[in-house]
Formats: sequence, structure tokens, C-alpha cells
Amino acid sequence: PWLERQPPARPDAPSSVTKKLVLARIYLQAREQLGQAPVDWPAAIRAASDLVRTSDQLTEYGVDADDLATLLDDPAIRDGAAHWQDIGHLLRLVTADWPAWLKQQELIDPRSRRERMLRALTDGLAEDQSSPIILAAGFLGTSPSSQHFLRGIAMLPRGAVILPGLDQHLSDAAWAQIEAPHPQYAHFALLNGVF
Repeated sequence: PWLERQPPARPDAPSSVTKKLVLARIYLQAREQLGQAPVDWPAAIRAASDLVRTSDQLTEYGVDADDLATLLDDPAIRDGAAHWQDIGHLLRLVTADWPAWLKQQELIDPRSRRERMLRALTDGLAEDQSSPIILAAGFLGTSPSSQHFLRGIAMLPRGAVILPGLDQHLSDAAWAQIEAPHPQYAHFALLNGVF
């Protein structure tokens, strides 16, 4: 099948441990630049864990340094409380310093690599429809790249998406009122946004 003929994805991405360690170092440097009290290495690792999650979300939704600069130039942020400016500075690390490190190492962000691979897989399956039944099961596609993948699978002649835990007995009226953090909200958002 198509998948077996594909070369390994390039460029490579750093491991999750490497990402956390690099962001911890960047975090320590940022605190120094901001004139903040130094923290120990375990505290930097904890902060880096939050930065990893933030980086993953920003990457997943296509927010880059230019987008963040526009937000940080907003008078409400620029002229606001000092802690908002400090948060903005830390977010710049994720959208500027981290990508700069990746470029220097000739790597890409793991989330970007995942997105590229999902898109390539989706496109390849759409081109070569000789595969037997293709099932996507066990995840809800809460990110744009996952949603694109699930939509692609659902559109295949022999493709199907299995949604774990979908309440099929919910009335139409109840379904229409679902909002976060309702347990069915991820299903609701996926079905209304993708299918």
C-alpha cells in the first residue's frame, strides 16, 4: 500500500525531553533578562513543562511570533499590568527563541512534524484508494491537523471514524445546548466543525 512506499519524514524533530530541556534553559535566560530572581533547575523544568504545552497549542493552531507581536502591541497588554508584559515576554520565547533554536539545529517542532505527517498521510490515502477499510478510532481530533485527518478518513470510500464514548441517546434539544466543559463537548465540536 501507499504508506509502505513513503520515505521517512524529514526534517526530524527533537524528542520531548530535549524540547523541555531547551525551553528550561531559554526560560532561565528570560528570567535573567527580565531582572527576575533566579530559580533552580527543578523550577525551570516545571516552568518548561508549561511552556511545552503552550508551544504545542500555539503550533497546533498556527500562532507564530508575528501573531503574538500583534497581540502584545495591543494597548491593553502593552500599557497593562507588568505581569501581562512578563507573560508576553515568556510567550515570545515559545514563538521566537524556540523556533530559532530549531532552525539552528535543522529540526522542526514535534507538533509541526506531526501535522505534516498527518496531512501527508491524509493526502496519500485520498490519492491511493486501493487500501482496504481504513478506520480511525480512539481519538477525538481536537486539533486542526487531527480534524483534517479524521475528515479525510471519513471521506474515503471505505473509511470510517469511530468516536469513543459518543452519547447516541442524547436528544436533539440537549445536543444543541452542549457547551464546554460538558463530557460530550469534544464530540459536539468535532461533529459540528468537521462533518
